[in-house]
Amino acid sequence: MTPKKRTTRASPATTPVLTRPMTDVHIKALIDQDIADALAERNAERSRNGDDSHEAVRHDIAYAMPWKTLKKMITDKYCPRGEIKKLETEIMFPKESDEIDKYVGGLPDMIYGSVKALKPKTMQEAIEFATEMMDKKILTIAECQAENKIKFDDTPRNNQNQQQPFKRNNVTRAYTAKPGKKKPYRGIKPLCPK
Repeated sequence: MTPKKRTTRASPATTPVLTRPMTDVHIKALIDQDIADALAERNAERSRNGDDSHEAVRHDIAYAMPWKTLKKMITDKYCPRGEIKKLETEIMFPKESDEIDKYVGGLPDMIYGSVKALKPKTMQEAIEFATEMMDKKILTIAECQAENKIKFDDTPRNNQNQQQPFKRNNVTRAYTAKPGKKKPYRGIKPLCPK
């Protein structure tokens, strides 16, 4: 195995040493100049291409930008004003079909399927049909109950009970009466004569 040769790199060009210290004003001016150069380069690129598409910004330039500028660039690229308006409108004013679905979803089970099958186009149509269906269901239930009551009243057992009611008068005496001497009442309230 042959030993590897070591190569040395040439030292980079020496950077000039600043004679005066940098202040915050100088640093901000350099940053602003970099931002202005980057924006000018981006605008020049757009005008050469003839399109209005948004180009990517390098990280170092994005970090150097003020937040307001970067936020505006991001908003312009990812949230066009027309899309924001459309989303705001959908949130504030939901489509009528969404409202109809919510209304039908809250109906009782006995009419839900019928109203859903109708597929109403307007909220008014859904309300009218649901009201009509509820009225029919309630009327049907009331008729069935009345019919069952008539059937129950007509049974032979009920007719016998109405003609000769069951007598229980002597039953209570049988349980309370004892052979032997009756004890006198000793309570504090007046005795009932019955």
